[in-house]
Amino acid sequence: MTAAAKHIGKSMEAIYKLRQRPGAEEFNAAWEEALQWGVERLEHCAIERVLAQGLYDLRANSLLAYVLSYRRAEWVDVSNLEPGHPVYDAIRREVLEELGREPDPASGD
Repeated sequence: MTAAAKHIGKSMEAIYKLRQRPGAEEFNAAWEEALQWGVERLEHCAIERVLAQGLYDLRANSLLAYVLSYRRAEWVDVSNLEPGHPVYDAIRREVLEELGREPDPASGD
């Protein structure tokens, strides 16, 4: 981001101030999209490093594990889903709504 700000002749402080201004929603959306592209590039680099250095290189694998676990924290292992988990409960509500039923907290339905 610093390089992008420098490229347009602005400081990071100026860019952050711009993000706070009313009407900056499109700028903020573009900012978030740029961050997403950067994260994906980092993930790809980590995967390329693992493939180039071998699957048994602990350093390469630890980098990949860190990048994927940190940046994909919203991913959920379905084997860990159980009643009370926010994802489980959200899916349950959606299914019950599609079936036209109201959840009954007392029965777990």
